[in-house]
Amino acid sequence: GDDPCADAAEALCSKACECGNAECSFGGDGSTGTLTFESKADCLTLYNYACSQGGDDANIDWDQCIADTEAAQCVSEALPIPATCDEQ
Repeated sequence: GDDPCADAAEALCSKACECGNAECSFGGDGSTGTLTFESKADCLTLYNYACSQGGDDANIDWDQCIADTEAAQCVSEALPIPATCDEQ
């Protein structure tokens, strides 16, 4: 798509849903709690809202974020969000 933030949201939510079994879960790195959505649609709603609020930060290499998301291993049925997807 034309919107790399939305593309990353799609990748993150898809992977979180794979990790989370019936739900879509983020977290798993031990330092933060788990963020769980009941559905991929709920996940995308939040992420696309974040994108619209300026989450499509120029500091983020979206292609790298997406690649790292796709390569990430699930931890305790949750997706640890790659550092490359986080605003520094």
